[in-house]
Amino acid sequence: PELPEKRKKRFVTEFNLPEYDAAILTEERDLADYFEAVVQNGCEAKSVSNWILGDILRILNDKKITIAEFILPPEKLAELINLILDGTISQKVGKQVLDEMLAGGKSAKKIVEEKGLVQISDSGVIEKLVDEVIAANPDEFTRLKNGELKLTGFFVGQIMRTGKGKVDPKLANEILKRKISLHYS
Repeated sequence: PELPEKRKKRFVTEFNLPEYDAAILTEERDLADYFEAVVQNGCEAKSVSNWILGDILRILNDKKITIAEFILPPEKLAELINLILDGTISQKVGKQVLDEMLAGGKSAKKIVEEKGLVQISDSGVIEKLVDEVIAANPDEFTRLKNGELKLTGFFVGQIMRTGKGKVDPKLANEILKRKISLHYS
């Protein structure tokens, strides 16, 4: 078997991971194997690393189990990550889907379909939500137009809330910026 130090170096060069990520992922052979299995299912390595080092290790610590005892097979985690990467669902919704996958054993796609969690990326729909939020917050919008850019986060948050967390935040941000520039002219 590949020694941890050699595997760590390979993770940095082959997967372009930061040293820190590679070091943690290669501390335990089973964790490194799990990481590679998820990547082999067509996932971008840094996204896999982020999920494993974040949510998956948190779950393992909470349940006081090892990755070998973890009930989610690598291909199921890959499916979830790919739904986020292709824009089907948001990162936030992905965390909810992960919890449901662990609770019920269903696939990410099945949960997303059954619960109608597909991210809204139709610019027409998002534009209506942006208009609603602007109309509901005219004073804040005036302040935003006048240069209080910290209010951008407030507006995007309100748009996300109005869209029940399913709005593509990048698109919402773009539409909001366009609305601001329209009001300048």
